[in-house]
Amino acid sequence: MIKKRRNKMILITVGLILAGLVMAYLASFGIGLKCIFHELTGFDCPGCGNTRAAVAMLKLDFSASFSYNPLFIPQALYLVWVYFSCTVRYVKGKRFAYKPKFKIIDLCFLILLIGWGILRNVDNAAELISRLK
Repeated sequence: MIKKRRNKMILITVGLILAGLVMAYLASFGIGLKCIFHELTGFDCPGCGNTRAAVAMLKLDFSASFSYNPLFIPQALYLVWVYFSCTVRYVKGKRFAYKPKFKIIDLCFLILLIGWGILRNVDNAAELISRLK
């Protein structure tokens, strides 16, 4: 049972990595997914720029990656951690679900993302308010 679950997660992980590489490759040609939040509101979400940051990271252009979204690496590491935690639980015979051991880390990361989402839109919000006057 454990071996079957482990092999299943290895295949899924390889598939996700390949899908990510294909998306990054397509994005380097301007073919990619648009941010729904940005399309609907005109504001940048905390993840806006992550695709361009990933493409820049693959080209080893770390300064460009940082300029697209300074939180790209922490966001990516956090998602890898959550996925790894869920995978380990699943392989051990439990449900594929995230059960945080240190909820304070998740809370701090959430506050960081919300703060970043607000901070990166201060200029856009001020411009929108001036237009409404």
